[in-house]
Amino acid sequence: MFEVGEEYAYALWFQGSEQKEKAEAGIVRCFTKDEEAHDLIFGPIEFEVLPPYDLRLSGSPPPEDGTECLVGYAKCVAKMPPKAPDMGFITSLSPKDLELLRNITRIEYTKTNPGQTLTDEQVDQVIAIMGPEVAYKLVANGTKRNS
Repeated sequence: MFEVGEEYAYALWFQGSEQKEKAEAGIVRCFTKDEEAHDLIFGPIEFEVLPPYDLRLSGSPPPEDGTECLVGYAKCVAKMPPKAPDMGFITSLSPKDLELLRNITRIEYTKTNPGQTLTDEQVDQVIAIMGPEVAYKLVANGTKRNS
């Protein structure tokens, strides 16, 4: 739907300066919702006030005196990088348990990806994706095997 580098616009009708401020805030909310919903980053929003019979407007409602259209333009400048998994529980592991869990994870990973190795950071991300319940079970099983 949205493409990086393309310009997008939202428009709202208003009358008077008070409604213009509300229209501007509404347009900002529209771009913000799109950023959040589609993991996008828009550049600065530029506003333009158009008279009711401007040829760029289609489907214009019959204007009342003083009705104008506020258009906000913004370029999609980037897509957000994927969110990193929550690594919080990893910090609660003892250094011994963390190393054990890293070793177990590396062994399991190489079974399905022969010849590939992972850095500690990559292994920690895999562990974080597995979640604390799986991690604690692996540590418990690994500790039993090594006893």
